[in-house]
Amino acid sequence: MSLKQLVRDIRVAMDENVTDDGLQFLREVNTLTLDEVIRHHAEPAAQLVLSRADVRYLEGGKSFLGSSVSRLERGAGRVQLPSDYLRFLYFKMSDWDYGVTGYITPDDALYPQQFSRWVGVRGNPHRPVVAIVPCEDGMCVEYFTSNGSVADARYVGMPRLQGAEDDCTLDFPSKLKHALIYMTASLSCQKLGQASEAEVLSSGANSLMGGGLNPIRSRPATIPSSVAAPEEVQLS
Repeated sequence: MSLKQLVRDIRVAMDENVTDDGLQFLREVNTLTLDEVIRHHAEPAAQLVLSRADVRYLEGGKSFLGSSVSRLERGAGRVQLPSDYLRFLYFKMSDWDYGVTGYITPDDALYPQQFSRWVGVRGNPHRPVVAIVPCEDGMCVEYFTSNGSVADARYVGMPRLQGAEDDCTLDFPSKLKHALIYMTASLSCQKLGQASEAEVLSSGANSLMGGGLNPIRSRPATIPSSVAAPEEVQLS
């Protein structure tokens, strides 16, 4: 989607969802300053939305088939996640009865069990288990267990603005466009010191992405420290 059009849509959302006092404040902010605040928060807002949205709105994510695979002991293996990894969606080995959408981490009690010498304790093709673990080149999927090959592997990538000025675009699921508009507007209002307006817009964003509740875990969404503190802005 075009960043230029996104900024326009966000300004409309801000106008339609703020209090009279907030609207007066926004009208007093220099237009170029407000647009710059919005642009600065588009990527963090996109990351928050993709981290929280219901999986059915993510349009299948991206494939990481073809990533490097390392075989471990006792049928386990490790698959490198792409460098832009944000959220795990799905993984299946060719000899598994079914693919998995959830995962464990090294902190989980189940993780040490995957390295047990007892076959029935570890994950297997009839009861597969995957873990997301840090590795030398970033993050990896460890699978338990398989003698086959990777059949399907999907994830959500970190959103990035591409291009410059009027040609700048953001590759983003169309079903979550309005959630992105509201979330960017919320972060922008927060930056400008309009806390009540930010809360209203954030609630609107959550309602557009499935309420913001999803059991599938992802890399924690981060908000730049600059978002937390209200900024002095130039008034027209």
